[in-house]
Amino acid sequence: MPETNNISNNKRIAKNTIYLYFRMLLTMGVSLYTSRVALNIREVCDYKTGKQK
Repeated sequence: MPETNNISNNKRIAKNTIYLYFRMLLTMGVSLYTSRVALNIREVCDYKTGKQK
């Protein structure tokens, strides 16, 4: 019985870890895109050449 609980806990930990990594990557992608759009609107930097405007 204790081994069954240990296996189910390990599976739950693995699922939560995968979920957290996916959420982190999604959040990072949204943040990078949002900052790019915001800087583009404010005309702070040209991403193609990397030069300041």
